Amino acid sequence: MRSYLNAIRKYATFSGRASRTEYWLFALFYFIFGAVAVFLDALLFDAVGEDPGPLTILFVIAHILPGFAVLSRRLHDTDHSAWWMLLYLTGIGIFILLIFALIRGTEGPNRYGVDPHGEGSVMPAAAHGHPQGGGGADIVAELERLSSLKERGAISEDEYAAMKARALGTGNPA
Repeated sequence: MRSYLNAIRKYATFSGRASRTEYWLFALFYFIFGAVAVFLDALLFDAVGEDPGPLTILFVIAHILPGFAVLSRRLHDTDHSAWWMLLYLTGIGIFILLIFALIRGTEGPNRYGVDPHGEGSVMPAAAHGHPQGGGGADIVAELERLSSLKERGAISEDEYAAMKARALGTGNPA
């Protein structure tokens, strides 16, 4: 459920990466909630057959943008451009997108951001053995690594600021 809610919160975020788990749990809950909407339409509005009821229409409209956004981030995790979504228009392209959604993402950071599985992401300073978020060689190395990722364009300025704050243990971007 958390992955579904995360995708809804990022309803128009087409940058970054989404893990297989995030994508497929979004798809699962989309299917479940969509089935509930169809059932309620049949129960409340006698909408059965080819014509969808008003709840189903509202549900689908509300989920178009989050669905494309999470698919875009999933494609980014496999180091593919979101332009690959145009394959939806071909019919056969749906199967290619399915394969991209099923394969494991690239390990570590890629040109679309840090690994959503945690490899290449930043842990809080306390996780580096500094309970008060104190300095140390680990923090310096992490900050150098983040700076390198930013310079290469693997992470944005905002992502850099947030990760730097987490590395320093401040919790707020600096």
